[in-house]
Amino acid sequence: RKNLDENHGMIFMYDKSETRSFWMKNTLIPLDIIFLDSNRTIINIEKAYPEPDTADSELERYRSGAPAQYVIEVNQNFTDRNNIEVGDTVKFSVK
Repeated sequence: RKNLDENHGMIFMYDKSETRSFWMKNTLIPLDIIFLDSNRTIINIEKAYPEPDTADSELERYRSGAPAQYVIEVNQNFTDRNNIEVGDTVKFSVK
């Protein structure tokens, strides 16, 4: 993906909470990675950057820091522009 529409994102939903680790393999745009616990409370926000031409073993790992059940990726600085921070609760529905 070469871009992500403004105010759009991707959500990853897991059956259970556990420590999560994301990387930017084959990702061309900078992202905010938002880690949520089972109550949908933000437990960590990471600023992630593309790392082209980097070996898999050398790619930065962005970690939840605590058990996470949901992870949301949005354009980088989305959280800053919208005053989103650790401790906030995220509401979403699945259709």
